Amino acid sequence: MTKPPTRPLSRSLARAVSLTINPLILPPLLVAVVLAEAGADVSETLRISGGLAILLTLFPLGFLGWMARLGHSDSVVVLSRRQRLRPYLFGLACAVLALIFVSKAADTSAGAVFSITLCFVANTVLLMSVNYRWKISIHAAAAAGFLAVLFTLSIVSTGAIPPHLYLLVPAVPLVMWARVHSGAHSAGEVLAGATLGLVAVPAELISLHFLGLW
Repeated sequence: MTKPPTRPLSRSLARAVSLTINPLILPPLLVAVVLAEAGADVSETLRISGGLAILLTLFPLGFLGWMARLGHSDSVVVLSRRQRLRPYLFGLACAVLALIFVSKAADTSAGAVFSITLCFVANTVLLMSVNYRWKISIHAAAAAGFLAVLFTLSIVSTGAIPPHLYLLVPAVPLVMWARVHSGAHSAGEVLAGATLGLVAVPAELISLHFLGLW
């Protein structure tokens, strides 16, 4: 059972981490990093990541605000498992639109960008399915998935992980701590989310690579 934190300062820090390393922010940021690493120019990077920010960040955030305003959730931070179905369905619709968008708009590393976006779709379905029975941590899954994508692309493309990517590793346990310490999740829920991101995402990307999508 999730226990509420007892220290106001550490709880504020945990909330700040949750807002900063957020599943609504990470997808367009991830694609921006992938495009930059692939040598895309600034205009293309901004065009693709900007379009994804609208579809995967602003639209879902607006929907969460609408739900909170109508009383369908306690706040834009949907803590109740039973209140998460609508945001999941809306997020899935946005992810499908994002997939259509990148299939037409991406030029540099188009296959990789398409495959990453396809993973967004697949993992939204996976998380939504798990949520029927259990409240898995989306934050932990997104943070771990972010790292897993960059590591997988690097290993498949070059056979090695650039040293600077290791600087991102502490973000995953930091998010896991924040979600537990803020009272949003239990330790088991964040561990399951992180495991999903670290295992499912590489498996999906490697499968798509073998299929020739990137």
